[in-house]
Amino acid sequence: MGVFAALGFNTLRWNNEPVLGIKGLLLSPLMGLIAAAIFTALAGAGVSFGLWLYSKFRPLTLRMLEDTDAPAT
Repeated sequence: MGVFAALGFNTLRWNNEPVLGIKGLLLSPLMGLIAAAIFTALAGAGVSFGLWLYSKFRPLTLRMLEDTDAPAT
């Protein structure tokens, strides 16, 4: 979308204003990072809530297997 904005297409908006030219090319990675952070936070909250809800109906148990063949550090 940043390349399209650099070419003059109305693909990026910031505060409901189109961002065109080199500003659009430079702003697109920032907008991508913001969108990724929002989606990650929503997905993390959803997974946390789902695991919490699941643990109310069934107990969650964790098992840890040690690797005895690994060299000691």
